[in-house]
Amino acid sequence: MRLVLAAAVALVAVPALAQGPIVYTGCLKSSDGSLHSVREGAAPMAPCKAKDKQISWNMAGQPGPPGPSGSVSKVLTEIGLISALRGFNGGGGGEITRFLWDPDRYDPTPLEVFLEVYGSVSGSATFRLHDVTHDSDIQGSSMVGSEGVRVRSGNLASSFPSEPAEIALMVDLGQGSSFSIQRSAVLIIQE
Repeated sequence: MRLVLAAAVALVAVPALAQGPIVYTGCLKSSDGSLHSVREGAAPMAPCKAKDKQISWNMAGQPGPPGPSGSVSKVLTEIGLISALRGFNGGGGGEITRFLWDPDRYDPTPLEVFLEVYGSVSGSATFRLHDVTHDSDIQGSSMVGSEGVRVRSGNLASSFPSEPAEIALMVDLGQGSSFSIQRSAVLIIQE
């Protein structure tokens, strides 16, 4: 008996859902814009007065026009280049630190990649990124700093390797020069 009753309720409910959106009708009062005599169906509960306007609406409504496109957000990832070696004295130079570059970690592909170095230099120092795996410098990464140093490269995205590689931060010092780094990083910007 319960099964038959449940099936009967289901058969009654299905046609109601298939009819489409429910329409409501009411009277819009011209003096203050309030609604009255609202009822489900094609006619209001009571006829609208002469000064009022009969209106109908449904839950679905008409689709609106497309909205303005949103702003593009960018994601910044920082690879901090940390080294126990904080500086060099007396000229020469060498590797400060290195990191593993793996372009497959970034989706979408980075639009911009920058090298930033903050620190102090006595004399002159040239900072650059070197692809250790392929034994070549990253084109455009060479930056000269003197005295207080705060340098940032141009966009290096097109110069970074397309496959994983070890990248080293290198420094070349002028004769008698020294430096110390307070912060160095590779900044990766994606949309």
